[in-house]
Amino acid sequence: MFVMSPPDRPDMVVVGGLMHYEELKPYVLQAAQVVGTRSNGRAVLMSMDAGATWTDMTGDVGGESMHPDQHALAFVPGNPDQFFVGSDGGVILTSGKWADASSQCDTRDLSGLNLADCHAWLSRIPTELNVMNAGLGTLQMNSISVSPYSPSNTAMTGTQDNGTLSFTGSTRWYLPLTGDGGDSGFDAT
Repeated sequence: MFVMSPPDRPDMVVVGGLMHYEELKPYVLQAAQVVGTRSNGRAVLMSMDAGATWTDMTGDVGGESMHPDQHALAFVPGNPDQFFVGSDGGVILTSGKWADASSQCDTRDLSGLNLADCHAWLSRIPTELNVMNAGLGTLQMNSISVSPYSPSNTAMTGTQDNGTLSFTGSTRWYLPLTGDGGDSGFDAT
């Protein structure tokens, strides 16, 4: 969804798009297991050599991960190593510091070219991804339905790419289903 380069670093390129689910747990267990968990999802990739090689920005060293669907990117002025990424899941900010996490590949049951790809993609990943969603109303509701049996404290809503949420009378909503929420409803019988 984006291809960007900071003005003072023409060889630095960041691209964003969609997650490679077949390379992530638990999805790799459901797939044909052709490639295995050879990346952190590759929804956001970065090149420091004008596209000759790429590293996977999607996950950080500690396990925080970006949302699967990317839409926008902005570099921090004066520090292009730090950038904001906007997605269906809100906004996340890279720490601007990188680490070699390629040793994580050695425990992913990979071999040959898949292991080599993993080592390359995880050789320079963010030390930290900071979720910036506190206070943001970023959910897009596709539907809302109210229980005919308990209309004042039971409702459901389907969201764009952020699950189906359930209201039970509290100020906190419960997330029983992830993924695309879509239409919600109650069986009247």
